Amino acid sequence: MRTTLLVLALSLTQGPVAEAPPRAAEFVVLLEGTLPLVLSAPHGGSEKPASAPDRTTGVTTLDVGTRELALSVADELEQLLHARPFVVATTIHRSKVDLNRAADDATDADGLGAEVWREYHAALERATKAARKLRDGRALVIDVHGHAHEEPLVELGFALDAKQLALDDDALARERWFGEERVDVPWVRGEQSLGARLAEAGLAALPCPARPHPDGKPYFNGGYIVRRHRDATLRAVQLEFPAAARARERRPETARRVARALAEVLADWYPEPAPAEKPPESKPSGVKSPAAK
Repeated sequence: MRTTLLVLALSLTQGPVAEAPPRAAEFVVLLEGTLPLVLSAPHGGSEKPASAPDRTTGVTTLDVGTRELALSVADELEQLLHARPFVVATTIHRSKVDLNRAADDATDADGLGAEVWREYHAALERATKAARKLRDGRALVIDVHGHAHEEPLVELGFALDAKQLALDDDALARERWFGEERVDVPWVRGEQSLGARLAEAGLAALPCPARPHPDGKPYFNGGYIVRRHRDATLRAVQLEFPAAARARERRPETARRVARALAEVLADWYPEPAPAEKPPESKPSGVKSPAAK
């Protein structure tokens, strides 16, 4: 009895046990997939943990509805293809860390925000590595964002600026892409490009065959993620959606249209390998065909 009272007295004097600080992994979501496609949503989180200092420079607002849109597109693709893309998303607010910037610019101080940045990009690397194994080492990253430009276009960022996109196809094909490769013009704005497929699905897009360059209008050409998570066999495109397309009441329809476009792109550019032909079955010696007399 004396021991019980002593333990109770100690617990009352010590007060409540302090909660452990949140871990970076708690703010990063990685959903496994079965398609050579990774959807990324780095600016759709809303949580603001006190242990992560606020950023004081750069854009600090979230891209409303982008995390939900990426998840809805994944669901719609599963309905269409009976297979799912990988999804990497965050729940942390952009005011704490900007996951679409280089590490030095992502946060104002080392700590939880910087740890989330490292966790997010590690998750993207794991997802792209797994996605590549599904199609002969090739895969696609779609980085989902939102813009507030006046014209309600879905802007596709290939890390090509407006000046480059203003070139004709022959001149654009001679441009260096990421400092090493020649630009693949059909991929950027050809008849089977993602922009073309989005337009066919009812979403006005830039660039696409009918709208090959920004024509002096504001345009996002792709940020850190599409520049970092790519190489000769891993393509990456930043999709910037207008506010109307991300609004709660319009989001399901947007997701259906985007999924339809992505399904076409996967069929055009990442087709499933044809099944190997089975060798003809050999008949055991001494067994006659039923037609034999």
